Parts: sequence; structure tokens; C-alpha cells
Amino acid sequence: MILQLLRHADAEPLSSSDFDRALTHKGIAEAKKVAEFIDTHNITPNLMFTSPLVRAIQTAEIVGKTIGMRPRILDCLACGMDIDVLLRALLPHSREKTILVVGHEPDLSLAVADLLGVADPVLIDVRKASLLGSEIMNWHEPSGSLLYSVPVSLM
Repeated sequence: MILQLLRHADAEPLSSSDFDRALTHKGIAEAKKVAEFIDTHNITPNLMFTSPLVRAIQTAEIVGKTIGMRPRILDCLACGMDIDVLLRALLPHSREKTILVVGHEPDLSLAVADLLGVADPVLIDVRKASLLGSEIMNWHEPSGSLLYSVPVSLM
């Protein structure tokens, strides 16, 4: 199974709360680029989950509109996500070919580091609106191989 990880697009630096930060005009354009990239390269997921934070939901909805998919909110994708918790939450869907999750930093970098067995997660930096694909090798402990990592600037 391929787990696609997408960091939310560019968001407002300030809002009444971190939870409510919305995408900027730049972020909306970035999310559209990601959606077009997914569609053009035929890497459309079978399921899509998003963090409950506004900027992640907006990113997921823009992507979902283009690829014809409605994102589902998954609370464990909120800031502070743990890869073990995420894998347990996705386990009932492990027969799907591809699942896309929209989340945050540093959670996604830490998740990628855990999946790849990288000892120092500082070596991994998932930039805004970057899409990564990893093949999950074991659902009961983080292990995988990186298939692709594409920043929005290259889409």
C-alpha cells in the first residue's frame, strides 16, 4: 500500500487560534498545483484523510475537488500526530492501493523519518504543499520505502 503524505499549503501566519488559520491566496494556488500534479501523473489515492485544522481541510478539499474525492477528517492527523497512531487508524483501510493524508510539520517529517528508519529526523524537511509517497512495509511498526518526494515548486 502506498501512503501519500501531503503537508498543507501556505496559510495565514496569524489568526484567532492556530486551529483556525486559513490558506492564503498563495496556498490556494499551491493546493491546486498539487491536485493537478496528482491528476496528471495518475497517482490518485483511493481514500483521503485530513487533519481537522482549517488549513489542512482547505488543502484537502481543493485537492479532492480536482480528483473527485471527498476528504475525511481524521483527528489523529492534528498537530502532534504520531506515526504509530496513524498506522493503527489506517489499518482498517490497509487493503486500499493508495491513501493520502494531509497534515502538518514537524509531524510529517517525523513520520517519514520513522518509516524510513532515519535516526535524525532533522535531516527531513517536508515543505508546505509537498507530496511524498511511501510504500508501507509493515502496518504494526513503522517501516517503508520512499517512492517519491515532490515539492510544489517542481509541480
